[in-house]
Amino acid sequence: MIPKKLHVVVFVNHVGDNMTYATQDGYIYVPKSYQKYTYMIKINDINYTEYIPYAKYTKAATVSVGNFKIEIIQDGSLTEAFNNGDIVKIYHSLNGSNVLKFTGYVENIQNKITDDTSSIILKGRHISSELLNILVSGEYTNTEATDILREIVDNYLADYGYTYTNAEISNESISIKWSNVSVWKAFQDLCTLANMDFYIDEDKDIHFFKQASKLCNDDAIVENDNIIELSAIEKDSTDTKNKVFVYGEDDEGLPVLHTETIGTSQIPREDIFINKNINNINTAESIAKGLSETNSDIKSKGKLTTFLLDSLNPGEMIWITVPSQQIHNKYIIRKFTNDLINMQTTIELKDMYTLASELKSIKEIQLSASNIINPHKLEYSYNFTFDDNTDINTLYNAYISDGSLFLSVGSDYGYMESATKTTSNSVSKIQLLVAGNNIDSCSFKVSANNGISWINISKDEYKEISEDDQGNKLIIKVELRKTGDQRPEIKSIALLYS
Repeated sequence: MIPKKLHVVVFVNHVGDNMTYATQDGYIYVPKSYQKYTYMIKINDINYTEYIPYAKYTKAATVSVGNFKIEIIQDGSLTEAFNNGDIVKIYHSLNGSNVLKFTGYVENIQNKITDDTSSIILKGRHISSELLNILVSGEYTNTEATDILREIVDNYLADYGYTYTNAEISNESISIKWSNVSVWKAFQDLCTLANMDFYIDEDKDIHFFKQASKLCNDDAIVENDNIIELSAIEKDSTDTKNKVFVYGEDDEGLPVLHTETIGTSQIPREDIFINKNINNINTAESIAKGLSETNSDIKSKGKLTTFLLDSLNPGEMIWITVPSQQIHNKYIIRKFTNDLINMQTTIELKDMYTLASELKSIKEIQLSASNIINPHKLEYSYNFTFDDNTDINTLYNAYISDGSLFLSVGSDYGYMESATKTTSNSVSKIQLLVAGNNIDSCSFKVSANNGISWINISKDEYKEISEDDQGNKLIIKVELRKTGDQRPEIKSIALLYS
């Protein structure tokens, strides 16, 4: 179905000789013709179409690289052997002129033998699966997300033929650090932080665009026209969350924490997003807010199969009209599967799902297996990595150099006092984590009420704050003392709190 926009004149009122009208946008759906439908499948540029009774491929934006599965009948006339790494190209169109729609590498070869036939099953992934095996390292501060993507392509992917002609400006400046993560994971992080989607086309050009900014103009899904099978589309609260924990790590491996709470429900629906590349509190807070916004809504879920949506690209929105279920809306289609033999497209319908909630299924690590320390389930952190004087109010006989806090040369005692951090709620629990050298002689104090009272706390110690000392104005004080000839060096501090 092709959605055609039109202006509808609506009669509003009639008083005497005066008539009032209004216009509004509407759509009519023009049926597509499949009479000239053709498809072709090549392996290493040899046409095997006549031997293939089964062929499906999945394309996706951001959430996966896509894959394919084809079956090749062995009738005695085929002499070629297939190998892992062979290149599969899938073409199809509705006008008789085949268009390349999918290119992938063979990764799995199986023999299939039945009573009367012998065939070979080839499985593999899209050519963009290369990005899962190319590692990237780098650090960016307040850098436009598309500029980061372009630099990654120039530095890591240009030699493999990748380009960014269709990478659109995100208008989002982000800060992030990667250490030997896959390029695909790095691109996913950019999408999470900048509210973007991406996919890679058959020319290895990267499409990078705002979520929900692309509309499929040449296809639509309409009940009683091109829908073949439709499960009930229903409102589902299974995946809704009312508290989201975001965990990262600073450069010394100390936790970076931020928590967002949604609503006042007493029923716990908690989720954790863990990524060691979240190395500062601003990034953690940004991701937590994004996750909370997308995970707090009740979702529409369903699965449908239609006649082949020949022009649909991953990440595009498409009009779906199902009058029997009172549905008439645009939906983001990040992932779809095309069946070439039966001329069908299958999609999982996930209304209002933005990228952050999709990425929960591909977390890089689990809390139980990580090195992030938070046994008391505290919700926030106040972090100091000493890259500069940010969040430091006073330095006495102390200085910052090369990412560390030092006691001044010639001094036996000095201290650092942080700026006051205003918290969203009164602080009642704290734990102090410190990384550094020669710090056994150092002492630490925390005030939750803007310096009215101070709490002594040791490295790694967890404390519950008395009601009289609670507040929402956090200050950390570090007292540096020399031991013999050794001066203390503090590389990082993380005050976890709730």
